[in-house]
Amino acid sequence: MGTLFNPAVNIMSRLTYPKKIALISVFFLLPLIVVSVLLSKELNLKIEVTEQEQHGLKYIQAVRQLYQHLPEHRGMMNGYLNGSVEFKEKILLQRQLITADIAAIDVVDTRFGVEFTSQQHWQVIKQDWRALEQRAFNGEAVGIFAEHSALIRKVYALLGAVSNGSGLALDSYLNTYAVVDALVYRLPLIGESLGQLRGLATGTVAVSEISLLQRVELGLIMGELSSNYLSVKDNIGIALRENEGWKNRYGPGLLATEQQLIQFNALLTKGVLEAEWVTLDADTIFNEGSKTITSVYSLYDDLFLALDSLFVARQAELTGVRNTVMGF
Repeated sequence: MGTLFNPAVNIMSRLTYPKKIALISVFFLLPLIVVSVLLSKELNLKIEVTEQEQHGLKYIQAVRQLYQHLPEHRGMMNGYLNGSVEFKEKILLQRQLITADIAAIDVVDTRFGVEFTSQQHWQVIKQDWRALEQRAFNGEAVGIFAEHSALIRKVYALLGAVSNGSGLALDSYLNTYAVVDALVYRLPLIGESLGQLRGLATGTVAVSEISLLQRVELGLIMGELSSNYLSVKDNIGIALRENEGWKNRYGPGLLATEQQLIQFNALLTKGVLEAEWVTLDADTIFNEGSKTITSVYSLYDDLFLALDSLFVARQAELTGVRNTVMGF
C-alpha cells in the first residue's frame, strides 16, 4: 500500500510548506470549479430558452392582431353579401387594419422566421389574403365565409408553429405553462368561435330568416365555445393560484369576460336560435359579438403582459444565480 503513494510522498517531501498548502488547495478547489462550470452551463441554457420564449411572445403578439381583425372582416363581408350594404365602408377601413397587421408581422418574421421555421407558412397566409381580398365583394356569401375561415385556421396554425419553434409549447414552469396554453391555444379558439357566431348570425339576421341547418351549425359552435372556455377557466385558475397577486388583479377580468359571454349567448339563443321570426338587426348582432370578442382579447392582452413580466423576472433570477455561481 505504501508503494502506491510513494510518488506522491516524494513529490510532497520536496515542496516547501506554502507550495504544499497551495497544491492541496488546488485539489480541493478543482471539484468546486468543475461543478460551478457545469452549473453555469445549465443556467446559461435556461437563460437562452427563456430568451427564445420571449422572442416567441413578440411574434405571437403581432399575429394576435391579425387573428382578431380577419374574423371581423369575415363578419362584415357576410353581412354585406347578404344584403347589408352599409358594411362596405367598415370593410374598407378593416382592410387598412389588416394591411398594418401584415406589415407588423413581416417585421417579426424577418427577425425570427428562420429561427421558428415560420417564413413559408407566413408567405402562404399573405398570398391567400391577397387573393381573398380581391374577389370578396364579388363572391357568394357562403363561399367567402368559408375562405375566411380557412385562412383564419392557417393563422391559428402559425401561432402553434411559433409556439413550438420558440419552445413556448414546452414551457415546464408551473406558474407559466397554463398561461401559455391559454394564450396560444385556448383563447384564440374562443375568439374564433365568437367570430364565427358573430359572422353567421349577422348574415342570418340580414336576410331575416334562419334554416334548420344554420341553427344546428350555430348550436355546434356554441358548444365548442363553451368547452374551450371551461379549459381557459381551468388554466387561468392555475395561474391565479401559482402567481402571487394575480387573483385580485386578473380575477375580475375573467369574471367580466364570462358575464359578457353569457350575455351574448343569451342574445343568440333567444333572438336567433329559438326565435320563430328573426327580428334583430345585423348591426346589433355584429356590435354585441364584437363587444364580447373585445372582452376576450382584453383578458388576453392583460395575461400576455403578465406572462411577459414572468419571463423577464425568470430571466433576471437565472442571470443573478449564474453570476453568483461564477463569482461576478
